[in-house]
Amino acid sequence: MKRSEAGGNIEKLDIKKLTIAKNMRVIKAEYDTFKEWRQDKIGYWLFRIDREKKQIEAGFCRKNNLMEIKITGTDSEEMHNTIVREGLVKSLQHAAYIGHELMKAEVALKLGIPYIQDAPLSL
Repeated sequence: MKRSEAGGNIEKLDIKKLTIAKNMRVIKAEYDTFKEWRQDKIGYWLFRIDREKKQIEAGFCRKNNLMEIKITGTDSEEMHNTIVREGLVKSLQHAAYIGHELMKAEVALKLGIPYIQDAPLSL
């Protein structure tokens, strides 16, 4: 079940009730792929869109692009949560990357635009 379908189980955030701490830290986002990237020890993922089946395909590999598991779907949230639930990601950095790539694939699928893993979408 998606969060939007959960009904009364999840409270909606009332932005008017938000309070900012006086000592709140503000951090500028930055990332250097060449210095900070670390491979997840469990394996890696290859993503693509199957336009004929109108779905996203996520392939789990341990080495040499040999796909051991394939997860298919059209909803990035369902797919990335399936990957986490199945224990197919260990690194938080990798989990964030998977969510990012799956959301790009979902947007590309819905908009009918090309999707290339690790490349920005052409909007």
